[in-house]
Amino acid sequence: MSRLIVKNIPKHLKEADLASHFASKGGVVTDAKIMFKNDKSRKFAFVGFKTEEQARAAQSYFNKTFLHTSKIEVDFAKAQGDASLPRPWSKHSLGSSANARLLKSKGKLTAAQKKAVGSSQLSQAELDQKKSRFREFLKLMSSGAGTQKEKQSWND
Repeated sequence: MSRLIVKNIPKHLKEADLASHFASKGGVVTDAKIMFKNDKSRKFAFVGFKTEEQARAAQSYFNKTFLHTSKIEVDFAKAQGDASLPRPWSKHSLGSSANARLLKSKGKLTAAQKKAVGSSQLSQAELDQKKSRFREFLKLMSSGAGTQKEKQSWND
């Protein structure tokens, strides 16, 4: 992998400046792409190198250094959909459980999404077991823990 992700770049930085900064180490920069949303910088970018060795050298040289007044973090970029990436959490992100619940409530789930949501559901026996254990817990907590006359509070 000869592509790096550069996090915490200054918001006013241009792609040409980013490319020249990373080329100053001696590697051949093939491309530099700053990510924007609604014409505002998201403060991270991708920098491509000709070889993996050049990318590795640039990563070790530039990681935790300063670019203008921002301390940047440089790491190897991962492919989109890589299993090691954190899963999305927003209700607007496809693949998140919140998004699946939103689509389910609107009746817009695809067959694959219905299968994924259904697989996370507990079986009836497991659900009954959890309910009985919770009722047992509530019974113990409401009994006053034996000889204690006062009601027990959560702060005791």
